[in-house]
Amino acid sequence: MANRPKNLGHYMAGPQYLEVDRNDRMQLVPPHDHTYWEVALVLKGRAEHFTKRKRVLISTGDVLVIRPGTWHTYLNVHGLGLHRLKIGRRLLRAVMATIQDAPVAPGLFFRGEGSIKGPRDGTTIIRMDVSRRLHAERLMNEMDTALAERTASGSITARGYLLLLIGLLARVLQERAAPADLSAPQARRVEAATDAVDLLEARYAERLRMREVARSVGMRPEYMRRVFLHTTGQTPLQYLATVRVQRACLQLADLSRPIREIAAAVGFPDANLFARRFKALVGQSPSAFRRKHLQRAPKP
Repeated sequence: MANRPKNLGHYMAGPQYLEVDRNDRMQLVPPHDHTYWEVALVLKGRAEHFTKRKRVLISTGDVLVIRPGTWHTYLNVHGLGLHRLKIGRRLLRAVMATIQDAPVAPGLFFRGEGSIKGPRDGTTIIRMDVSRRLHAERLMNEMDTALAERTASGSITARGYLLLLIGLLARVLQERAAPADLSAPQARRVEAATDAVDLLEARYAERLRMREVARSVGMRPEYMRRVFLHTTGQTPLQYLATVRVQRACLQLADLSRPIREIAAAVGFPDANLFARRFKALVGQSPSAFRRKHLQRAPKP
């Protein structure tokens, strides 16, 4: 955390922390991270959720599970209402220890655990139908009511509802998981595309040539492009531009740094090209983004 840019929010809570917060008028917030786990249920509206790695449109019924230390923000907000659950690290570990035999639940929160692997970018997004969204909302309301008692029995009851919510999310996630096994050639292609993603994200600020990326994953450039596009939905160059713009969104929070300097730091030596790529992905210029999203944004 020593390299966190200036003016990025960092919200802390104790290891046994548990809180439910409902915000029916979610406003623009600066890029931030926190020390607790966050489970955010979208009650209404829509927005774009940004992390260092990904930009995803979220809308009513979506649930975001956000790891501690994940920098994120909400852009292009339209009538967004969130029901958020904040869980301290030690408390979550204690709750998860009671369901160690559940094959899916650990993958909601921890990378590499459970039959569903945890989030690579620090965020798991789960799409839910209306009935399950309402069920999740009821569980969070019951949890909030129990916590409001401020008693030991209320705390125990709230943890029970937390377990029920985790079970619901795990069940939906398992149903959404692709059941088909990959053939050996398919698995190798997916692995190569994943290696290329990791390289682009690690070296996004460099002047990368796609020939070099292809060679590093053992493929010819044109073949790698097709495999990458099929696996990620973007070409390597499109993905690289997205990563660079996402990093720029975070660095723009440091109001003391000129935009031209930030452009060069994320791999755009040409500030005009940076401005065009930024506007194409974010919907506004870097300077407009800085004014609108960062300078007067309230605490999330």
